[in-house]
Amino acid sequence: MLPYIARTIYGTNQTGLGYLSASFAVGSLVGSIVLSLVGGIRVARADDCLERAVVRDLAAVRADADRADGDRLPGAAGFSAELAMISIAVILMRTAAENFRAG
Repeated sequence: MLPYIARTIYGTNQTGLGYLSASFAVGSLVGSIVLSLVGGIRVARADDCLERAVVRDLAAVRADADRADGDRLPGAAGFSAELAMISIAVILMRTAAENFRAG
């Protein structure tokens, strides 16, 4: 999706695509760090809210043609996506039987 956004919406080249991808990755890294520092989150409820946030953030990236916001919005989407993926992994690990877990 990012290559389409970089070329069609922002009218940029490979360098702009690299910045968009890096923004998404930095948002994911920050999301991982934040979730590791914060405890006591109800992951099932958080996952539902975070999945909606991912869709909202990606829709905002698609709708916004301002290049300044274009670097921040994928970061917000990456942040939400990482939190959602970690929440899903926690739910799977909690509900899977012991013999299905790796390690």
